[in-house]
Amino acid sequence: MKDLFNEFGHGSLPRLPRHKNPGLEIVYLRHGHLVWECDGKPEAVRPESLYFTLPWQEHGSVWEFEPGHYWYFVVIRLRDERRQLRFPKALGFDVATLATVQRLLLRAPRHAWPATPLVRVLMPALVEELQHPGALHRPRVIQMTAQLVLELARLLSEPEDARQRSDADRFSRLLSELERTCAELWTLDQMAARLQLRRTRFSALFHHYTGDAPLHYLLRLRVEKARRLLRTTDRRVTEIAMACGFASSQHFARVFQQFTGVSASTYRRHGPPVLVLPRKQDWDRWRASRSS
Repeated sequence: MKDLFNEFGHGSLPRLPRHKNPGLEIVYLRHGHLVWECDGKPEAVRPESLYFTLPWQEHGSVWEFEPGHYWYFVVIRLRDERRQLRFPKALGFDVATLATVQRLLLRAPRHAWPATPLVRVLMPALVEELQHPGALHRPRVIQMTAQLVLELARLLSEPEDARQRSDADRFSRLLSELERTCAELWTLDQMAARLQLRRTRFSALFHHYTGDAPLHYLLRLRVEKARRLLRTTDRRVTEIAMACGFASSQHFARVFQQFTGVSASTYRRHGPPVLVLPRKQDWDRWRASRSS
């Protein structure tokens, strides 16, 4: 299917390096919570959401470590003629449909959108068919790909207030609050109370939406904040530890080492931790293993 796709696949990565794709990339995040940026603008990618980018848009992870997620993705071939998108003729779009799809993609105010019920079924089915061709392979792939593009366009055309708020919205607001206030003394009971849920139910849903336990996720936010302060300020390491919500410099040192693989002082002197190189190797191996 080289006339239709540049790449496709499923899985996860500790960190998505910044990159561009030669076509329209559509990612369905089945579970987990990511923070990606596109052309320098960060955006939360929630579980059961769709994320798309156009050929000239550079995108990748904001955080250095994003565990607990799983995605499906395709990169549909496009001819980019001065940012006039041209889809493969095999998809059968007429001129009016192409014009509408192009207008919606180019004018979309953001890249992450709640996946519709059809997308939740369609993306895994399309990737499975691409990886394991069955009877009537090509017509099935063409039909599913056309459906996917049209479903994305229809999603972009809906007014914001037409979509029902769900548990994902509530968790997204909580995660934003935790990021802003991660230095505060949060407890599991306080987090659960924010969403008016029992601890057990809250913990199960939190793991579904982030791939992490609540207090472990909070530690990750604190390490992220510490990492930024280490790179952008001259504040002492002990002062940074206190500012990020750690009760002692010893606890901070232990947690920072666990999350990044290096000490805070080494991180300050040498920049991103040594783990960046294995991640790049993982990325190269993963890309090499994907079908195209």
